[in-house]
Amino acid sequence: MKKLIISISIVIVVALIAFFGICLLSSQTELTADRNHGQLCDLPIINEPVYVMAAPGLQFKMDTGADFSAITKRDLAYLDSLGYKIEELTYPVFGRNGRGDLAFHTKRYRVSIPTYRYTTSKDSLGNTLYTPIEGTLNVLHNVDFVPALTEFSVLGVDFLEKFKMEFKCDKRMIALHFEEPEGYIPCAKLNISYAPDKLLWLGNRYYIKAAVERHPNNFFIDTGLYKAMIKMPENKKSITRNQLYNDTVTSLRGKYPAYTDTDAWISIGDREGVYYAFYYDNDEEDYALNPINIYNQDVLIDFPGKELKLRPYTTTIPRKLRY
Repeated sequence: MKKLIISISIVIVVALIAFFGICLLSSQTELTADRNHGQLCDLPIINEPVYVMAAPGLQFKMDTGADFSAITKRDLAYLDSLGYKIEELTYPVFGRNGRGDLAFHTKRYRVSIPTYRYTTSKDSLGNTLYTPIEGTLNVLHNVDFVPALTEFSVLGVDFLEKFKMEFKCDKRMIALHFEEPEGYIPCAKLNISYAPDKLLWLGNRYYIKAAVERHPNNFFIDTGLYKAMIKMPENKKSITRNQLYNDTVTSLRGKYPAYTDTDAWISIGDREGVYYAFYYDNDEEDYALNPINIYNQDVLIDFPGKELKLRPYTTTIPRKLRY
């Protein structure tokens, strides 16, 4: 019996050491920029869900649901052809990738990424064109990536949480800042989950308190949500008396039947209004929202300050889906 107790104790101690060892893993600890004041760069949104362009020929999926950033061999070769530094490291990483799959990596790349500021214009078909502004090249150094298991590169939450991330609504661009841009007012606080299962992942999981039809919950901030503004589990659709429409929600995880409420009363921080709520189930977070889909105005997701902020005005026409 004594030997059994000793053996079990050893197993528990080893498991605890392994658990806390994984929790102490880090990323983006050496990240710097050539110009580290004011706005660092623009990242034009070129496709949905949020795919952004760092530089012509260099695109990333911007995903707060991905615990680590990842880069494809194609993009590594492209950066190498431009003469940018690439360093290969051995460092264990565990978490969700850009598709939401759990993955373990031992290899990591430390890469320099060119970024720019952009002007916008429209072509004859109404498409937005983005042109780099001369003299605005700002290279981000020592950006950590794992090898991508997908056909696209990803800027995960390990990278995004280092910045104050601004959504420029009219221009459809994401801007990254170390310092807060002017003109924003607080809307709601962000919080991080410290549940044991969340601590295992490399990146933090950011949440915001919100209410749908006066029913509050903690919603995961997920820029990977495509069509959905606010996601709720299907069994919560009974909270609304509004008409629900049959719908289908598509993500990189697959297609899911959904019920959509086009007149849901939503409260986020000190703001309330009518938005779309989507009720469906998959193997991702039960409650999630995408601020970029919700607001028709400029938005600041201040990860270091753990706060969501808005400009006190909007110049855009509210989006309406057809059913």
